[in-house]
Amino acid sequence: MEASQTLAPKGSLNFAGGGLKRYADWAMGIGVLGLLVTLITPISPLALDLLLATNITISILLLMVTMNARTATELSTFPTILLFTTLFRLGLNVASTRLILSGGEAGHIITAFGNYVTGNNLTVGLVVFLVLIVIQFVVIPHG
Repeated sequence: MEASQTLAPKGSLNFAGGGLKRYADWAMGIGVLGLLVTLITPISPLALDLLLATNITISILLLMVTMNARTATELSTFPTILLFTTLFRLGLNVASTRLILSGGEAGHIITAFGNYVTGNNLTVGLVVFLVLIVIQFVVIPHG
């Protein structure tokens, strides 16, 4: 029996990876169209929760991949992936802002994160918000 038959049978993950490679361009195109849909149309809080959970998962996966890369060639597609994940996060920001301003509720993940950070205290929330503004407009532009 050959080694290739024992390592990658037809129903294995390697076989599925070949399908992902074949349709990666289509998946990226559909993802960008989905991003445009979230920018234009309102989405439900449940869908936003699912997309935010997906965003957190992708962020953790990207962090793990970059921390475990041994050579620069392993990160050759990283700028493209970073661009698309940034666009995805922009779409989530617009969708969550729309839900918060229109209905006052944006799902369980945003509510839980807000309660965790502020502890249901408006003063703490304002101070954290001001610190983030200072970081955004002072520290980051100066490099």
